This record gives sequence, C-alpha cells and structure tokens, in this order.
Amino acid sequence: MSLGPATTIARLREQVGDLVSAHRSARDLRAFRRYADDPIGFVRRVLKGEPWARQEAIAALVRDHPLVAVRSCNSAGKDWIAAALSLWWVYARQGLVLLTGPTQRQVVEILMQGEVRRAFARAEDLPGELYQSALRVPGAAHAGILAFTSSEASRMTGHHAPRVLAILTEAQACEDFAYEGLLACATGDGDRVLAVGNPLAPTGRFYAVQRPGTGWVSLRIAADEHPNVVHDDPDRIPGGVTRAFVGPRTRSTTSGSSSTGGRRAPSPPTRWRATWRSGSGTG
Repeated sequence: MSLGPATTIARLREQVGDLVSAHRSARDLRAFRRYADDPIGFVRRVLKGEPWARQEAIAALVRDHPLVAVRSCNSAGKDWIAAALSLWWVYARQGLVLLTGPTQRQVVEILMQGEVRRAFARAEDLPGELYQSALRVPGAAHAGILAFTSSEASRMTGHHAPRVLAILTEAQACEDFAYEGLLACATGDGDRVLAVGNPLAPTGRFYAVQRPGTGWVSLRIAADEHPNVVHDDPDRIPGGVTRAFVGPRTRSTTSGSSSTGGRRAPSPPTRWRATWRSGSGTG
C-alpha cells in the first residue's frame, strides 16, 4: 500500500537524523523579508558568501522563473549556490525547500552536512535547528528544508505549501518519477523548481527539460568561464575548477594527436564545456 503525501511528509520529518547545528540567539524571522527579491543580497550580507557571476545568474533565474535547469562542468559551485538559495528561500521567502538527489551521500553528506551546514554556520543570526536531513525554523510552520533521495521524491506528489522551492541536484541521475513528484509539489504561482547537473549524455529527463519549447529556462556553465580558470589562480575560489582541468583538454582537441604519452587520456571537451555529446543539438 502506497503512503499518502501527508504520511510521507510526517515520516520524513521524523527521520531528520541527528542535530548538527542550532542558533539559539538569533534575529526575528521577519528581519529577512527584505531580501525576498534579492537573493544575492541575502547571500552576501546574511550568509557572508561571495558568489561568482554564473552563480549570481542562477540566483536571478530562480527568483524570476518557475522552472530552471543548469548544466555545468564539474566543480563550478552548483551545490554551493543550491545550498545558499535554499536558505534564502527559507528565511527571505519563508518557504519550504524540498531538496533531493540520487544518493544519500549527495543529499546528506555533500549538501546538508556540507554546503548547507557551512552556510548556516556563517550566518549566526539565522534562527533554527539544522539536522542531518532537515532544517526546522521555530514559529514558521511552512518554512524549512526537507532533504531526501530521489527515490523518496516519487512519494511527494500532491504535497503543497504556500511557497515551495524544489531542488534536484545531480539532476542527470535523478529518476523521471522524481521530477514528476517534485513538479506536482511546485504548482503555485510563486513556486520554483531548480535542476542542476552535468550533461553526461543527451538522454533522460535532465536533457529533455532543456530542449526548446519545454517551458524551462536553461543555463550552461563552462569551465573556462570560472574565475579560477580565467585568472589562472586555483586558490581564487577554493575547490573550484582549475586551469589544469581545462588546459590539457583544450590542447588535446587542437594538437591532432591521440597519444597521451603514457598519461591518463583526458576527458572529452564536452565535460568542461558543459555541452551535450555530439548529435544532441542543444549545445
């Protein structure tokens, strides 16, 4: 027997894991409403973060469009901005974030205990309790984060809150039914869906939503746009993609030689250009 939406939400709330962080002395939740239409202001002034240009572009798209898909090279900061936008949505728009990905490691370790925890720790005036797979905000019944693997997302169909932001991370590996489940939750005029991932193959739902005429707004982020690569400084944004990742791959496409001289063969240029493999027609 399948679980109803209300039962699934209740169970997810019970299975939030251990308490990771809590801010006992914090500002009133109403203080953050001034950032409802200014996600970058919230990221900079509240979360004390410094997004680069393409992360700012993602934030603006989520603010302005209901359906956003971002295909990107590796290490461009997709999870960083997804975490920042999650907190913006909770505190500035006082909404519910449904955060999903294909594996427990991606959802809990990388996002919730990684990017979300670090952003929450920097903003000591944010009220709330951060658990392994949830964020709870006292006095805000509809504001918070629920994180779960995409296999659980199929059970979310029909759940609604006043303001919903659904985020699919590593979206190229999320099942079709996960998209359907979250899209069914984000049906209000002010709701949003953000899918971020790597364009590994021109197949599946992540590829399909970026085709013309789908209603989704699409953004591509190539490695050679990243500040670490542009300025040839691997420490400009720690952990970001570097010139070492792009350079050898660029040369491999122009030298006309397939020899690697005993070194590991470079990945295809589509990997750092964030383009689909040949024949997809989407770039």
